[in-house]
Amino acid sequence: MERVEWHERGRTANPTTGLCALVCAALACGPPAPTYDPLDHLQVGADPRSEAAQLEAHFADQGFERSRRVERGGAIALRFDHPDGRRVLRVVSRRGVVLGLDAPNERAQRVDLLDLPLRDLDADGEEDLVISAEDAAHGRVCHAILRVRPDGGLEEVTARMRIPARACLESLRVEGARAVGVVVLRYPELAAGRVPSAPRTHRGPRWTLSVDASNVRARRAALGEADAREAHHLGVELAALAGFGGADEGAQRATYDAAVAPFASALPADLVERTQRFIDEGCLVRACGEPEPGAPETDASGEPDDD
Repeated sequence: MERVEWHERGRTANPTTGLCALVCAALACGPPAPTYDPLDHLQVGADPRSEAAQLEAHFADQGFERSRRVERGGAIALRFDHPDGRRVLRVVSRRGVVLGLDAPNERAQRVDLLDLPLRDLDADGEEDLVISAEDAAHGRVCHAILRVRPDGGLEEVTARMRIPARACLESLRVEGARAVGVVVLRYPELAAGRVPSAPRTHRGPRWTLSVDASNVRARRAALGEADAREAHHLGVELAALAGFGGADEGAQRATYDAAVAPFASALPADLVERTQRFIDEGCLVRACGEPEPGAPETDASGEPDDD
């Protein structure tokens, strides 16, 4: 999600408003006392609370009700809901309205504003906002982490997870004192009835990549009841999880081959060969055909995480 600068109804913040008010007050009241420091009262830019109040009044006039308010780093994020199902999000800061999302729209069926108990998700000293959008075309909900900069602007920091373009951050939660995000990679090229998919876990504050051991155990257990096509899907997913844990392409290929070995004669040869080639080219861990986002930092242990 790219950074958006947006201004409600064409209204922009005038950075000289506070300064003009201060000058006018000084002229009306005469010379200040010797202890008076104009910088103590100088305000440049918008007042987020005043802007938020104006937005609430504006949307109330249109039949919306404010359903959530989140304050982070001097910015105020607002969620408004309409009885007809429409929802809008606005973020105001000292720069005025810096983000606006309306749904439904051509890309998102629904948008949301999260209020997580952890204010600084990546421990960089600046507080973060979290918004989400329902991607109806792909049947998923994608989250974005937005850092509130000191100047009132917003900067997306989700990119630190180095998520391939085909994927997104599908869940975000707080465990103890750190954030945990889950990115799901899907492989429609290898579908044989359903699309194989594998979740990779990123743990804050550095968004270290790890593997949830329960995902591995569940898929290994399912192999005992699988038919040929499902064994193929599970093999792809287990190979991907191995790759997320740091295994190279050779180990990923061995994981897949072991899963489908009992069904060698039941699976189409071209499907198996295409999958093996896909694995050998490293496409399970990164999205082939897309610009390489770089490898995320992995858990040094290389082992699945039982947390």
